[in-house]
Amino acid sequence: MSTIIQYPHLSFDEDGEARVDRTRYKVIHLAGEHYHYGWSAEEILRQHPDPRPEQIYAALTYFYDHHEAMVQAMRETAAVADRDSAKQPITRAELLKRRAARECSSAERSGGAQSPREGEAPGSSPPGPTPPDRSPLEWTTDSKRIVMHGDQQPCRR
Repeated sequence: MSTIIQYPHLSFDEDGEARVDRTRYKVIHLAGEHYHYGWSAEEILRQHPDPRPEQIYAALTYFYDHHEAMVQAMRETAAVADRDSAKQPITRAELLKRRAARECSSAERSGGAQSPREGEAPGSSPPGPTPPDRSPLEWTTDSKRIVMHGDQQPCRR
């Protein structure tokens, strides 16, 4: 005789994925936060305030009842992500360099003229220097903005 286990507060989509009822969360995502980050049910609730405590506990119960299969699925997903990122021939740093070069060349072609930012009047500049912790680094000097991208030379706009 077999017993069918029902999990209150969980449902299964057409692919057989366990989901928390009436939320956007898949059980494997919440279980991943518990497994990889070591988050308790209470921490998961702090990070995701919309599910109810009983839903989180039901998700973790399902995770521990299907521990081996779910951990294996997490490992397979991580392996696919690693494989796909290794296929990417261009690094993030290279993309940022290309973007900076494109922005500098377009600013030089337009003679340094720049369209105003959203909510700014034409010809105005933001008051004071831009905070230095922004990326790309930018700040205002007189009427021109200087933008620096990583190790690149400044591009005056």
